[in-house]
Amino acid sequence: MFLSLLASPTEAQTNKGIKWTSGLTWEQVKQKAKSENKYIFLDCYTTWCGPCKMMDMQVYPNDSVGNYFNDRFISLKVQMDKTKKDDEEVQKWYATAEAMIADYKIEGYPSFVFLSPEGVLVHKDIGFKTSDSLVAIARIATIPGRVYDDGYAEYDRLLEEYNKGNKNHNKYPFMINMALKHSDQQTAVKLLKELTDSVSLLPPKERYKKEIIQLWSLFTLRTDRPVFSFFYNDGKLIDEVMNQKGFSESIVDKSIQGTIVTPFLMEQAKGSGVVMSGMYISGPGLKTDSSEADWKQLEKMLCEKFNADVTRRNLLSAKVEWYKRHQNYPAAVKYALERLNNFTPDLRSPVEVLNINNDAFTAFIHSTDQKLLLGYIKWMEKLVKAYPERYTAIDTYANLLYKAGKKKEAIRWQEKAVKMAPGDAVISKALEDMRAGKPTHVEEGVVWK
Repeated sequence: MFLSLLASPTEAQTNKGIKWTSGLTWEQVKQKAKSENKYIFLDCYTTWCGPCKMMDMQVYPNDSVGNYFNDRFISLKVQMDKTKKDDEEVQKWYATAEAMIADYKIEGYPSFVFLSPEGVLVHKDIGFKTSDSLVAIARIATIPGRVYDDGYAEYDRLLEEYNKGNKNHNKYPFMINMALKHSDQQTAVKLLKELTDSVSLLPPKERYKKEIIQLWSLFTLRTDRPVFSFFYNDGKLIDEVMNQKGFSESIVDKSIQGTIVTPFLMEQAKGSGVVMSGMYISGPGLKTDSSEADWKQLEKMLCEKFNADVTRRNLLSAKVEWYKRHQNYPAAVKYALERLNNFTPDLRSPVEVLNINNDAFTAFIHSTDQKLLLGYIKWMEKLVKAYPERYTAIDTYANLLYKAGKKKEAIRWQEKAVKMAPGDAVISKALEDMRAGKPTHVEEGVVWK
């Protein structure tokens, strides 16, 4: 990963918004900041980053942003990736770039780095910001005497003490999180094992603390290890600590899927050309593969280790995954609905809400089974009641109603979706088609009778 410090002539000469500095070495920039008593603002971005481009289009050209920054900062655009289009000026910064990545701990994009006139880090932030938010952050950075603590100095000190044999288990959660930020998986796993060994000696009521549970949940747990048994055997207690019903169940399932189900499905699909891990493959020209896995074998593998509910739940999840990967969507939504009906999800979970909506819309696209459509309508009814502001869910609900023959009700809900998202041409087109009595989303390949 590389970084370049350069603004194009067009950017540097613009009369609106932030005036970007270019053509100086890093030492010259720091000298300029010191002599002019100005702070330094680094916009750290990549050429592929969508939010970074939004900052360029919507925020940096803003007059209020320019007025604040131009009076107080020397501002520089910081490109974090290396491309074939990098010119000679950009390439001159490669060595300095690598040092900056380490010095300022750049972890995501866009990142905003603020330095004092003396070149001392005073603030950092990350992610898209509105004009007002960016100015507010800059105000924080320029508070006189501000000292920025990102935790890295403390982590380095604790790690040095740890290596000397001075171990403070109370500091382990902080150290593990910092090790993960450093991408030091080895240290993180080592510390987590020591912490787990320590708390395992405690009674369950004392063992489970929120920050430790959160650390465990970051990993796909091996089902033959003690931590997995914590979630499997003490799930109710852990859910109480996390104040989230089904939290333990989700960790149990993630671990079973990751360590047992996925390897099984990969072996079953070997030689077929169907990829059973990583990103889903979609698009025109893909054909349904109706091949089956040996479900009886997988069921036997699961029931030998887990109770009936866990076995059935994970078997259903395995089937959904298999059929989606094989473009067999009618089968995938059938088993996804069976899982929903038998193992009620927590509608407070953003992931569950997204999955329900996606499966429901997939059912709308690929199925003409009236019973199945009505089954998903029931779940989307719950979803739009719980999240009345989600116009995407309302759109899915309306299209399912329409396909199931409930046209008047469908049009009423689709009108709500259009009112909430007047600029969405796809949703507006669906409403027009409903009013005209035409099939909706035909261009997306929806199967109609």
